[in-house]
Amino acid sequence: MKIAYWNRGIFRGQGGAEVCAAQLLNALCRRGETCFLLAHCPDKNAAGTAIQDLDDRITVYQGHFANPLDNPTGPFDVVARSVRYLFSSMALLVWLSRRRVQVIHLHFVNLDVLLLLAFKRLLGYRLVVTFHGME
Repeated sequence: MKIAYWNRGIFRGQGGAEVCAAQLLNALCRRGETCFLLAHCPDKNAAGTAIQDLDDRITVYQGHFANPLDNPTGPFDVVARSVRYLFSSMALLVWLSRRRVQVIHLHFVNLDVLLLLAFKRLLGYRLVVTFHGME
């Protein structure tokens, strides 16, 4: 089975959820599953980019998936972020269609759930969403 784990903040540092995500992916790889990690590219000024030891068999895909409405510095910033999110989304659609992922696990409910629901209709994968106390 081909499983993708979406955690766009995993390269910003290690919290408990990020450690659990790495452990889950490693365990699935040991079971023989094909695993992918989908994440946001860290900003140039991001503090931590290291994550817990990931199995070498896990393919990491990074795009610009920052929420355009999070801490905008002005209206042009929202537009620029939205355009970057749109282009990253289209590149992700092509990438996912080539790999025929069967399950995507979304780590955190945010704007990305709308994107993954739209892609689900096109690609036919199963979408698993984890709700946390913040949602």
